[in-house]
Amino acid sequence: MTDNIPVNPYIAGNPVTGEEMFFGRQDVFEWVRDNLIGKHQDHILILHGERRTGKTSILYQMHRHLPPTYMPVLIDLQGLAMNGLARFTWELAYTIGRALRRDYGIELPPLDRQAFLERPREQFEEAFLGQVGDAVGERHVLLMFDEAHLLQEQVSRGELEADVFPFLSRLMQDYPFLNFLFVSGAKLETMKREFADLFQTALYHEISFLDPDDAIALITEPVADVVDYTPEALQRILKLTSGHPYYIQLLCHALFSRWTQTRTPGITGEDVDAVLDLVTEASVANLKFTWDDSTPQEQVVLSALGECADEEGKGVTRRQLEQVLKEHQVPLDRNDLTAALRSLAIRDIIPATEPYTFRVDFLRRWLRQRRSMAWTVEELSDEIEWWREVLQARERRRPIFARPVFWAAALIVTVMALGVWSIGRVIGERNARATATAAVVQTEVAATEQAARATAAVVAAANTRLALQAAAERATIAAIETATMSAIQTATAQPTPTPTNT
Repeated sequence: MTDNIPVNPYIAGNPVTGEEMFFGRQDVFEWVRDNLIGKHQDHILILHGERRTGKTSILYQMHRHLPPTYMPVLIDLQGLAMNGLARFTWELAYTIGRALRRDYGIELPPLDRQAFLERPREQFEEAFLGQVGDAVGERHVLLMFDEAHLLQEQVSRGELEADVFPFLSRLMQDYPFLNFLFVSGAKLETMKREFADLFQTALYHEISFLDPDDAIALITEPVADVVDYTPEALQRILKLTSGHPYYIQLLCHALFSRWTQTRTPGITGEDVDAVLDLVTEASVANLKFTWDDSTPQEQVVLSALGECADEEGKGVTRRQLEQVLKEHQVPLDRNDLTAALRSLAIRDIIPATEPYTFRVDFLRRWLRQRRSMAWTVEELSDEIEWWREVLQARERRRPIFARPVFWAAALIVTVMALGVWSIGRVIGERNARATATAAVVQTEVAATEQAARATAAVVAAANTRLALQAAAERATIAAIETATMSAIQTATAQPTPTPTNT
């Protein structure tokens, strides 16, 4: 650690032109080297990615990573007027000529501006490119068009003729010493048809966030001899930025400025938390660009995500989003919601699948502070009312069987029918059980009656036997009594006197 206050090394916002503060992206340079030369025709290369992800910085480093036979020339379309093909071709020729003279020592004859205004195509192709081809010999000129999507925007505004696309396409095919690399903030999914047709045979490579190792190198190496970051601070920075180079530089710039005042032994997680509000405010311009570059549907979804995600890293489900939209009476169609979520994922704002989180937490913080759901609903009241009218008109045109209310009613009827059927089935089962029970009872009663009749017959037979036995006993007794009486009478009778003879 030195006694003098060091200069803050972090670069927030501007492209990195030197080697010292450029980290990572070796995969990009390898991809360019591997795909620049084709077997039959050199490839057209396109680097695409979101704003502030380091695309321009990559172009500034390109000459350090290509063979000497390639001469990269950076053409910043943002710095060209592009108000007409004549002006565009003249500015393009001027930019190429200046770069060849400054960076490679190649002198070309002065440009005839009036000739460009009168015959732009012929002057650029036959005169200017003929001179360039003679000057470079066996070498190749790699034309790197930064902010290439501005071509489409100028055509859409009517500032630039639409035949600029066939013009560029012809250059790509007819001049072997020219190679083309386009850098665009628009991905292939969002390109307009004419713009996409120009690059239908091109090779694409996405410029996204830094991987964790390169992000940590960007954080620590610029101040390695001055101050250390604690592991907790490194993890907090990675979590807040997801490796986004712009927000890493901005956050570390604020942290280093804070450290120069405190001179603590190291930068800690508490230091990171202490500068979050400051960094959020400092990044408002870029955050607002993200908002302004979004459609009204995407803006509503962003505000809904911000309302649901009330803490850092909190995931949000689609059902939660739909509930928030319903609470604020935003009639966003399910297909529109799906399209908005998909577009936000393509732009690296949220992940592609739920639960949805903000890849850069500063956007979540800014949305909760400046773009609440209530504010957005009021700001977009006209669009929201239009969505409501469109949905109502769509509902009226929709066949009855394709309307949700139809299926809801059908579901209710089905449920009721199933209920009636279930009740009938239960009643039928109960009746069947009752009938079976009655049959069992009747069988048991019949069996009981039969048993009773059998018992009665047995009793009757017994009674008969008893009666016969009683009669026999009475007859026996009568016989005994008769015999006894006869015996008694015999015993008590007087003897009959014997007559005497006279």
